[in-house]
Amino acid sequence: MLNAIGETINRAIIAKWIEKGHHLSGVFESKLRYEITEGNPILIEGFGAKYSKFMERGVKAANVPFTPPSGRGGKSAYIEGLARYAMARMGVSKKESLGVAFAIAHKHKRLGIRIRERGQGSKFLSEALKDPSIDRVIDKELGLYLGKKVDGVFNKYFK
Repeated sequence: MLNAIGETINRAIIAKWIEKGHHLSGVFESKLRYEITEGNPILIEGFGAKYSKFMERGVKAANVPFTPPSGRGGKSAYIEGLARYAMARMGVSKKESLGVAFAIAHKHKRLGIRIRERGQGSKFLSEALKDPSIDRVIDKELGLYLGKKVDGVFNKYFK
């Protein structure tokens, strides 16, 4: 019964993710999940890909994990991720992707990771959670859930 709430929230989040142009590999969508803990209060927690928080909020330049001049050996998960992004989004070769990754990293270090809107993240999550369909499903499902709990109390009481 409460699963309908989690499913509705996830559908709204995925729709907004796609609307904002973030869909690329399907990893975000596949990792999005929720857990429900019944109690007082009822808790519905959402979990997803770690990078989604950076897409939501953006990243200040001071917090970008890159220190120029780089590229002198070693491996960087940040640079490797940017290279994979360049291949997937821009269709560049593996060889070209590293140059593109460093160009993006230098820009990020100068300006921050400012995703689309006013130098901040895309706010896909904040906007998704404002979807009116979520409130309708919450009202409906909690009404059914609480009704079932009250019926259970009466059934137990009048045995």
